Amino acid sequence: MFGYSREELLALAGEVFRAGEPFSHQEAVRRIRQAFAEGPQVFEWHCWKKNGKLFWTEVALRGTSIGGKERVLAVVRDVSERKQADEALRISEGRFRSVWEHSIDGMRLTDRAGRILAVNEAFCRLVRLPREKLIGQLFPVAYEGPGTHEEIEAYQRRFETGTFEPRLTAHLRLWNSEEQDVEISSSFVEPGLQSKALLSLFRDIGERKRAEVRVAAFSHIGQQLSAATSARQAGEIIVAAADQLLGWDACSFALYSAAENAIHRVLSWDTVDGQRIESIPPHDHAPPSPFTRRVIEEGGQLILKEDPNEMLPGSVTFGNTTRPSASILFVPARAGAEVVGVLSIQSYTPNGRP
Repeated sequence: MFGYSREELLALAGEVFRAGEPFSHQEAVRRIRQAFAEGPQVFEWHCWKKNGKLFWTEVALRGTSIGGKERVLAVVRDVSERKQADEALRISEGRFRSVWEHSIDGMRLTDRAGRILAVNEAFCRLVRLPREKLIGQLFPVAYEGPGTHEEIEAYQRRFETGTFEPRLTAHLRLWNSEEQDVEISSSFVEPGLQSKALLSLFRDIGERKRAEVRVAAFSHIGQQLSAATSARQAGEIIVAAADQLLGWDACSFALYSAAENAIHRVLSWDTVDGQRIESIPPHDHAPPSPFTRRVIEEGGQLILKEDPNEMLPGSVTFGNTTRPSASILFVPARAGAEVVGVLSIQSYTPNGRP
């Protein structure tokens, strides 16, 4: 262990093996006296080998009588590999903690019963609950409803058999009725000296799903518009797509002729008493209003009113003209670089999306 022969060891003083403070000769003497006075002592000690290399040992001391004389028996074991493993584990755990706290993905640790052992801040943000309302609770606490007995039993069976899907996508309804599209990755871990636990990573893919819907909608719009045979049919396709992507309470679509400097109202729809009705387009073949002119020249405009009851100056009303919109989105329709129309979608809900 030390690299010496038995004869060399017997001829050496104990100081040769000390690695300096706190592993000094004085400390070794104190430990020996403690073994006499208090009983067996077990501790770790840093030692020198013959080749000058430092290594860790575990020393067990106990008082004994040999040949009628009081002696201290020392059992020394090389624990260098264990110390290296402990250090590697400490570094690994430190890195894991850093990833855990700084990850943009929600991370949740659950036991075999389905109780939440730990969550990171990203998971708390995802499910809109603080850590103290999650730790120690069964995992359905974050979702709408208390979680059925069958659901929890199914989790426990999968835990015992190790049959969790490693990756899946799910549409979740949270405790507050908010809906989330997530990608969930699951794997088993053994945190420290604790028993096996399930680590689940939750990635919010809502924006990706919305982007997929937009791409599909725009692709569908292109196919439909290429087959449209009239301005009205094209307008109906556009406002239907706007309803699918954004939703609206009222909408209008008009064609614009730069040569005539005129707006031709194609269709207008409003929601009255919960029903969508078509209204007669007003001011047909009129010059664009100052605001419409701004949309044509500068591009899309979003208006979020501080006072939902305020009527915009110079606005063109239709449908229920006594009910102002809380938010309005104007978007130019283009054929290449040329503006050929203007779409308006509106919401009656304050801070609602048009």
